[in-house]
Amino acid sequence: MIFFRNRTEIIHLIEESANEFYEIHKSVKITKVVTGSTGTAGTLLCLTGLTLAIPTDSLSIFLTIDGSTLAAADCAITLPIQIIDLAANGHALHKKKTSDTSKKLRQLAQQFSTQAANVKIYIEDQRMQMNF
Repeated sequence: MIFFRNRTEIIHLIEESANEFYEIHKSVKITKVVTGSTGTAGTLLCLTGLTLAIPTDSLSIFLTIDGSTLAAADCAITLPIQIIDLAANGHALHKKKTSDTSKKLRQLAQQFSTQAANVKIYIEDQRMQMNF
């Protein structure tokens, strides 16, 4: 269980987590755009090579091979990036849940403290009434 000394420490922790998550998410988005373009280019090259196979007497096989290689590279890069994105999202959600839980515990402790103070006041009032 994590207990914070003051609100600035909590705000600092939230800002730090948000910055980490933003940087990871930004990198993942950039990589997805680049790999998506690479995959599309590879697919187009492959299809062009297959389409031109008959008119060029299979000389377009190099286009097909290059396109297949680019598409395979896209798949090989996209899968780990998706896993990293899912892991980062899961980590961010876990931190948020932990923060929410500690906030609820803090609220319960505050309510308990208030109730204890009310009971103390009530007992003192009862003692005062008995003395009169």
